[in-house]
Amino acid sequence: MDAIHPPFMLSAEWSKEELSWSKGIYIHREDVARALGCRPADLPRQHGVGACQPNIVSTFRRQAVYVVLLFLMIAVGLSVSSCSSGMTRPEVFTIPRREYATEFLTAPFLINRAPGICQFEFRAPVKNQWVYLDVALINGDDAVVMDFSAQMSYYSGVSGGESWSEGSQTDRVPVRIQTPGEYRLLIKGQAGQGETANNSLNDPSYTVQIRIKEDIILTRYYVAFAILMAIALIALVLPRLSFESRRWNEDS
Repeated sequence: MDAIHPPFMLSAEWSKEELSWSKGIYIHREDVARALGCRPADLPRQHGVGACQPNIVSTFRRQAVYVVLLFLMIAVGLSVSSCSSGMTRPEVFTIPRREYATEFLTAPFLINRAPGICQFEFRAPVKNQWVYLDVALINGDDAVVMDFSAQMSYYSGVSGGESWSEGSQTDRVPVRIQTPGEYRLLIKGQAGQGETANNSLNDPSYTVQIRIKEDIILTRYYVAFAILMAIALIALVLPRLSFESRRWNEDS
């Protein structure tokens, strides 16, 4: 039996008649060569990891683990808090297909917290259908501030006895607004079931609801930072784990 606490090892050997204990300590190759009065190159090359060989971790690497772990916890906390950031405007615009089939201009809505990022949420109860919208954000001077698009498409069915689904009935578009004030949305879009648009103007599945949330914090930047910190933490810890794995492989 061998018990280790690198660089020490306590070994026990026994038979029916006796029990003997021995204490060992790991000695580096250079120290052995110095004691024998020869060069390290004259000794047999080291193979694998010794049973009680110390897993030497530099002070920088040890401290880096704690620093990276701290930043990872901060990034995760900010990611969670940013999910609930922002204030939802009370306005909800409901636009049927017959309205946005040509062009539809919403009523004015007020953005108070600017400069900042607003999120426009588009929702349509499509089932095996799609809606595509071209949207222009217009300020109080009737000038186009920004153009963007939104798409909702949701498909589901059964294949081989298993149900499946893809797409979403919701699309969220973040837009940076520099100046507070009144804004409107100019919307024109198409809708359909297959690869081409159809002319069904009264289908309630194509009705789009729009909600506006202002002063939001984009979660994706914090998530990306958290992923980067997680990769750095793995890169710092993995060599140590690999060293210990090789120690026990050699022992077996």
